[in-house]
Amino acid sequence: MIYEERFGFTAKSVLLLVGTAVLTLSAVFVSDRGAVFTISCVALFGGGFVLILINSLSRKVAIRVDERGITLGGPPLKYEAQTHRVEWNDVAVVSLWRERTGIAGGVNIGILRISATPPQT
Repeated sequence: MIYEERFGFTAKSVLLLVGTAVLTLSAVFVSDRGAVFTISCVALFGGGFVLILINSLSRKVAIRVDERGITLGGPPLKYEAQTHRVEWNDVAVVSLWRERTGIAGGVNIGILRISATPPQT
């Protein structure tokens, strides 16, 4: 049996997209603090908007559990370099816990490995 979750739109990502869009548009159309402030806000919040959108639209594998082991997908801009697989013979414990922070918490996974060697990429 294979379990797989892919990156996509969640309540948290939609909330972040709306927030970063509002802040970006506010900096451009409402703020009168000068060009440096406006450019900084557009770079920061507009860049955040783009990264969240890329991650949500990518549909790349976030986590996959199969007969070979557990694959943890990396962030969107470094996906290949930071995606790791931990084979079953190196897994001592798999733990799940729920994070409750503010509006959008989430479920987290932890993997305690037997060896200290880096996971396979």
